[in-house]
Amino acid sequence: MTLRGSLTSFAVLLVSTSLFADEYVNSKSPDGKFALRVARQDQQPFSQNAALVEAKTRKVILELDTNHVFDPEAKLVWSSDSQWVAYLTRIDEPN
Repeated sequence: MTLRGSLTSFAVLLVSTSLFADEYVNSKSPDGKFALRVARQDQQPFSQNAALVEAKTRKVILELDTNHVFDPEAKLVWSSDSQWVAYLTRIDEPN
């Protein structure tokens, strides 16, 4: 197997696991208690639901948006003391 063949296989694996997930949790708070959960619907136009959740249990603390355009780059930005948070997401469809 050539190095090029290995890199191609690796790139395909990266794309399939990060872009086509039905649900992901990221943007954990600095204290590790909270996170962002994004769930993507399975049918086009691939809308998403996002919520602030408890990191361990995934219990919803606050719904952030529902039926919103899927944004794989949606995230929470936390203050260093975990007391303040900003939710960032795309608000319209890309051109």
